[in-house]
Amino acid sequence: MTYAIQFNEKQLQCLEFDYAKIRINHEQVKVVQLISNELRVLMAISPLAMKSIISSAFSEWQLNKNLLISDLQNKPINERIMAFKEIFNLGKKALKCIVEEPVEKNEQLLDIVFEKGFKMFIEHLNRSHRI
Repeated sequence: MTYAIQFNEKQLQCLEFDYAKIRINHEQVKVVQLISNELRVLMAISPLAMKSIISSAFSEWQLNKNLLISDLQNKPINERIMAFKEIFNLGKKALKCIVEEPVEKNEQLLDIVFEKGFKMFIEHLNRSHRI
């Protein structure tokens, strides 16, 4: 099921443009792609805009925690799951800033999308034995 969330199109285009400037390593590219794919199944948003949001969430998380995503490999499973949950929440927070009217409805839909997307992401990691 795809949720119809209304975003400011001009701001989405800016996100697409910003993605071209983002520098992330190969491992991060794979995870950004995976998260982006999981979320895009649930909402209509351009691939570049979604990758930009997730990449920015990764960067923000790394700055906040003073860790690299690659450092998570050596952490216990519960810490890895919490880290990815925080990254999902940062992405959701960023997208909530560009929803259009009706804002409350679109924000609620984003909450649903990101919860379902996170669950799908964790299930994927579990199936691929990466968690």
